Amino acid sequence: MTGNRNALEVFVNDASVGILARDDEGFFDFRYHDQTHPDHAVSLGMPITEDPDEYVEFGLLPASFQVSLPEGVVMERLRSLYKKDFNMDDPFDLLRLVGRNGIGRVTYGGKRSLAPVQVRDAILRDARSVSAAQRLWNDLDRLGPEAFGVSGAMPKILLDAKSTSAEDRPATLVLPSHIVKFDDAQHYGASLLEYACMSVCQRLGFRIPGLELSPSGDALIIQRFDRTDDGRYLGFEDACALSGYQRNQKYQGSVEELFDMAKTFIPESRWEEAIRDLTRMVLVNDILRNGDAHLKNFALLYDHPDDAYWSPVYDVLNTTMFYPDDRPALSWDVDRKVDQVWLDDSRALDVLCRLSGQEASRIKRDYKKIGDDIRASMDDIVQSMKDVPLEHDRRSFVNGLPQYFDAIFDRNQLYHSGKPVFFTKEKHKNLEQAFHNGTLPQPGEGMVTGTVRALVKDANANAFALVEVLQTAEADGQTFAVPVSDADRGSLVIGETATFQAVAGLRRCELVSRTDVCATQDSGAAPWKKTDCEP
Repeated sequence: MTGNRNALEVFVNDASVGILARDDEGFFDFRYHDQTHPDHAVSLGMPITEDPDEYVEFGLLPASFQVSLPEGVVMERLRSLYKKDFNMDDPFDLLRLVGRNGIGRVTYGGKRSLAPVQVRDAILRDARSVSAAQRLWNDLDRLGPEAFGVSGAMPKILLDAKSTSAEDRPATLVLPSHIVKFDDAQHYGASLLEYACMSVCQRLGFRIPGLELSPSGDALIIQRFDRTDDGRYLGFEDACALSGYQRNQKYQGSVEELFDMAKTFIPESRWEEAIRDLTRMVLVNDILRNGDAHLKNFALLYDHPDDAYWSPVYDVLNTTMFYPDDRPALSWDVDRKVDQVWLDDSRALDVLCRLSGQEASRIKRDYKKIGDDIRASMDDIVQSMKDVPLEHDRRSFVNGLPQYFDAIFDRNQLYHSGKPVFFTKEKHKNLEQAFHNGTLPQPGEGMVTGTVRALVKDANANAFALVEVLQTAEADGQTFAVPVSDADRGSLVIGETATFQAVAGLRRCELVSRTDVCATQDSGAAPWKKTDCEP
């Protein structure tokens, strides 16, 4: 480690790779040591080159070196503890203070430095205790700066939870590193809400880190995902750094830049999977009304710079619980022509179609399917938390989550845009499909095209799509009941145009106020079911 206060030695997995320095005019230079191995690049955006002056004269601290700088209440606590020794408004000074134990494989100012094992054990005991949040708040004063190298506004502590005793360990003698998060006064229930939302993500097939909820539900112990089984740390870089933004600009980026990042740093052979996963995650954040899905909450992992991939999902929670009028964290396009709006704004949907390469009908189907899966899983998630010894108010908070999310879904126009007309008995009590004799004009080659208005079954359990015909002049605007096979119905979206084989026996129809054949469709491949639509 250099003794110059304007220079920091930089390490990758405890191997010195270069020097970060600041000159008298405030410009930053980073220079790799000679013979540094290409696999030891400090950033995906800063590969090792033959030019020693490749990364010099940065006017600001390079974004890649800001990944783990603390924020929010943890930053304020550091300010109160170290303000006489460090300039907390200077990112270089802050990096000097906390840079030896951040997320990922890069450390600053020396090899990785961990809190004493007895302190780490004590923190985990407190995190696994009743009233964990208050205990952890009290613990902050006895922690050294090496425990704070993690970004984010919520209170977080980094732990290397390696222990020599089994007394406080539920399953094993040696635990991997963890992040401990806990509630503050402004975010009552945040740990419970994040636990529920992260559990939803897991049920949807996303990779998530291991989660452990404190007994009182006011803290989360999160298994770090930036370490390999042999103890090495992986490269970790968030979209804020890889897009060139300073850490306080995490809300100034766009969804478009997330897609650009994937195509820039993830190998081309995995683009299709990476774009699909990102698109689904964008949909999930929109459905959950997560207004904090900013650039620092999307990240890549890598062992070698040419083999980057999406990190597990993290920091996902609904934010309208705390800020009812919250909006998305990011603009949709890099030019900010479509700013921070939810996806039920058609302009946002158009941008996502362009970025993902998917048709609007496909995105609407996926959105609806994800929404249905979230609704179906929320009761199970709440049930899985029944053995957590929560105090009365937190128990009521958890028990109310399904109803809370139902209310969110009821206001989500995009979710309902792909839903069959007959979808709740409260909103569609008296609708029936009445059939009349009539001949459907054949618009050439036995096909009929129109807008799907409803999906129903008649009294004999025959499935039909109610199609408002578009391409036949004689029947323009009339609705016909078109038989639908089990194989075809999963591709139909209400309000979208579809083409059907015109077969004999099609009948003109109209909606009347009787209740004999009101019907709906389950999610996925489940059969259509008759529903109770009585007033």
